[in-house]
Amino acid sequence: AAEERRVADELAELRRQEAERRAQQSADALRRSERARREAEQRAEALDAERADLKRLRRELEQAKAARQQAERDRQAAQEREAQAEQARNAALEQQERSEQERLAAEERATALERVELERQIAEQRRLQHREQEAAAQRSRSQQAPVKPKTAPAPQPPAPTQAPPLTGADLARFRQHRQLSQRAAGRLLGVAHGTISKAEQATTKPLGPTLQAALATALQE
Repeated sequence: AAEERRVADELAELRRQEAERRAQQSADALRRSERARREAEQRAEALDAERADLKRLRRELEQAKAARQQAERDRQAAQEREAQAEQARNAALEQQERSEQERLAAEERATALERVELERQIAEQRRLQHREQEAAAQRSRSQQAPVKPKTAPAPQPPAPTQAPPLTGADLARFRQHRQLSQRAAGRLLGVAHGTISKAEQATTKPLGPTLQAALATALQE
């Protein structure tokens, strides 16, 4: 529980830092927009002053006309660059939305797989319980049977049923259930987080002895 609270605190701190970073980015964007607006107003004032100068300097009309044409070309180029930047921002937003949708879909698939695996484990536990009940009934019948001569062998208890070895998929479900990162799970189980990552990639391969024992102990807590 303490580990979970600590992980939750870390997640909350990360979210807070992300919110502060986004707020700082928004403030920077607003300042850039304000600076651009002031620059645009200054350019407009400069153009007005130029027009006034052109009225006073009729002899330089052709030069002023060429300057206005150049200014217009610059303005159009700036508009084109702005349109391209807007298209890039829109594309980035669309990509972010697609990534978020893919992440949600992956989480839904993982949840469905976990539910199927839990149902399989429940069915396996019921099967084992049924076997144990049958073995107990068999022992009970053997004890109630009439005593035979000393040459008769004593009834042997049924062999204990061994649980299947834990795999990388079991480790991944345990970590997701506890809401732990791979690094936090490694600290909890006493192994490196790289070991956790490699074990989870081999979903059907049994875990190593150390990780097998640590995970079994953690599941019993």
